[in-house]
Amino acid sequence: MRITGDRWFAPLLLALALALACPGGLHAQLQVYPCKQRIDSLVVNRPDVEVRILFHGFDSPTGWSGPLTTLLQENAQSRVDGALSMAAETDPVVVGLTGPVFIEEGRMFLVWGSPELVALRDTYYSYTAGAAHGDESTHFRILAWHKGQLKPAALADLLKWNRELRTELNRHIEGQLRLLGASAVLEGRWEALDPRRLQDAAPTELGLLYVLSLYEAGSRAEGTFEILIPWRALAAWIPAGESLDRMLQE
Repeated sequence: MRITGDRWFAPLLLALALALACPGGLHAQLQVYPCKQRIDSLVVNRPDVEVRILFHGFDSPTGWSGPLTTLLQENAQSRVDGALSMAAETDPVVVGLTGPVFIEEGRMFLVWGSPELVALRDTYYSYTAGAAHGDESTHFRILAWHKGQLKPAALADLLKWNRELRTELNRHIEGQLRLLGASAVLEGRWEALDPRRLQDAAPTELGLLYVLSLYEAGSRAEGTFEILIPWRALAAWIPAGESLDRMLQE
């Protein structure tokens, strides 16, 4: 079932390859340790369901590379299985369609890799027949490499997670959204992100990355918003000598 370089993804794969290869590219903040990554895919193309999942794989078995490759492969397979299950529960006759009743596209990529920490970006699009629009969303996952195992981690493990920090994060997010012209902010409809939502971010080499999905900060036509808060703005909340501080010194 695995296909690398599927023709449907050819333009995207080329763009990703260029971005990852060029220091000044879109993913200049990507730091990968200790090996070079590749892009794998799982593709299902049936009359009733279409699924395309892209994900990083790693060629070296050292450090977290092997376990992370296995984890991403398992996550991709789980996504495929879930899509097949959704398609099986939808009757194409009921929705009046003869084509696919369920479509899912996903990308699971590394956005930060250090000897101690891994941060993943999971973006997916899904559409069920009969709906007016598909659903698109981005979430992040942080994993700590400790004693030969990948363990779930969170921003609260890396930063001094207190009310002052959360206020500062929301201040930066709202300020950048205003500069980007997000209608929710410009029209006074914006509400600060709650503590749980603020945890859905990823550390990168340049700062803390947030992605606001469809409708979170504006209309569907405005799409998603990416917010990068530089580390210098968060220096007061980075514990000296702890994992995040060490990673930023590498």
